Amino acid sequence: MLKMWATVTTVINTALAVAGLGVAGYAVTAKPRFALFYYGVAFICVLGAGVGFVNLWFLNEAVRRKEEKDRPIREERERKKAERAAKKAEREAARAEKEAAKAAARAQEEAAAQAAETALLDQPEDQPEDAPEETTPTEPPPEEDGDVTVL
Repeated sequence: MLKMWATVTTVINTALAVAGLGVAGYAVTAKPRFALFYYGVAFICVLGAGVGFVNLWFLNEAVRRKEEKDRPIREERERKKAERAAKKAEREAARAEKEAAKAAARAQEEAAAQAAETALLDQPEDQPEDAPEETTPTEPPPEEDGDVTVL
């Protein structure tokens, strides 16, 4: 609020000074009986601007003192804001870590499923999955009795 008042005061003081100098310039060309009136108005305007600019120094000092007084409060607000941002970043990191773990688990499940599917494709189709391999009894080779061959 004080900063805004300082800005408004600066604008008003400048306008008063310009108006006073303008009226003084017009007083030079005015008729003699009104010249004193114009010089009086110009003097009041310039005097008001001068007092305003001196007052502006005091107003700026008040703004500076208020800012110094409010600095610890502002720094505390900024510190709390930084803490909230850090907590939010930690929560986001934890959430991202959970999502990464879930994605890794899904990828591992998919890899296991694909490995099982590949294993199924590699098995011969005529052999059932769980049935043990049947062995056929083999006949002992025929004994040879010399020269006789049995047909």
